[in-house]
Amino acid sequence: MNFEFFAVSHKGLVRENNEDYFCIPSSSPLPKGLVVLADGMGGHKSGEVASKMASDTFVTEFCALGDDKTITEKLLLSLEKANSAVYTAATDKLFKNNMGTTMTACYVEDTKAVFLNVGDSRAYLVRDNEAVQVTQDHSVVQELLIKSIITEEEAANHPQKNVITRAIGIEPTVNGDIFIKDIRHGDHIVLCSDGLTAHIDLNDLMILFDPACTVDSIANTLRDLALAQGGTDNVTVVVIRCD
Repeated sequence: MNFEFFAVSHKGLVRENNEDYFCIPSSSPLPKGLVVLADGMGGHKSGEVASKMASDTFVTEFCALGDDKTITEKLLLSLEKANSAVYTAATDKLFKNNMGTTMTACYVEDTKAVFLNVGDSRAYLVRDNEAVQVTQDHSVVQELLIKSIITEEEAANHPQKNVITRAIGIEPTVNGDIFIKDIRHGDHIVLCSDGLTAHIDLNDLMILFDPACTVDSIANTLRDLALAQGGTDNVTVVVIRCD
């Protein structure tokens, strides 16, 4: 199976800077590949430093690790390096702003997709006219939902909906969640920052994932729709087509 990759990012209509960052190390289509998306946070421009530093460090480490490691091991070891890099920089006098970042990464090969997640950026698997969220948010609202303290409707407008409980660079170590999914011909994978999911429900837009639509048109349309709904945050979308 081959994979097509495309990503787009926009600072939105409210924020002054774009603290999102994405990295696709190789050109598509390819029989395998890695994508990384990060949503930075911190004081003056620190968020964009954190997201880029974490992503670049992660990709460099992943590509340097040998085939003696499984994909899961490579993802987790790369996360360790990324967290260490951002945490060390965050303690420097130039970045005393609790600099940190979310990260969602995906590696696809053959009929498997392996996901890594820290924070509230998300990954979805789109199949048979349904978008299923693969990752689970590390957020206050998600914890309240798990405990049935609030409903899905209440979560959408909760005052703490942007408060995350886990991020890269905040502590000396960080735990990342791993998810492994079987994939097949015709599937799409979407990685996105919360600037998209704050405005868009992918299940309302299944028409975009028609085989006639290109991956770039899907990503660009999702971005444009988020902007049309207010664009209150940075918006980043990565689309992978399994073909």
